[in-house]
Amino acid sequence: MENVQLDVPHICVVSLVSATKKVVGFSLEYCAEEIKFQPAQYIQIQSKGAFRSVMCFRLEQSFESAVLEKMLGGREPTPEIRDLYLGEYVNILSGHALTMINEAVGQSSRLTVPIVDDQQQVEDISYPNDFVVYFTSEYGNMELSMSYEM
Repeated sequence: MENVQLDVPHICVVSLVSATKKVVGFSLEYCAEEIKFQPAQYIQIQSKGAFRSVMCFRLEQSFESAVLEKMLGGREPTPEIRDLYLGEYVNILSGHALTMINEAVGQSSRLTVPIVDDQQQVEDISYPNDFVVYFTSEYGNMELSMSYEM
């Protein structure tokens, strides 16, 4: 498997744009330049197995609100429901990307439970490859930073 060369950032961009459209019904666009963020929600998830990674999603408050409104059909979330649905959104996006990676390498990896927090999680795990990608939408911005190895 060491000979497998994947464009992981590209896979993530394509996957996150596609999955967001399916899950919440609005468009997410990749932005090649760094985006300055308003206050943002951090959600961290890891993959274990053939593809090991630490992914940290940052969702601007307006983006987070739009995701929750679409996923909850306009119902007002309690704090517990809010965290569950934001975690599920990130789980779906990450799972979509991980499925593409698993298919490309011919081996499986799995996701951990997402951690939803107002502060960025400092993870002791660091992998040799990393990148940051930015996305915009009519509702606000999102960032994915990832450290990974295969």
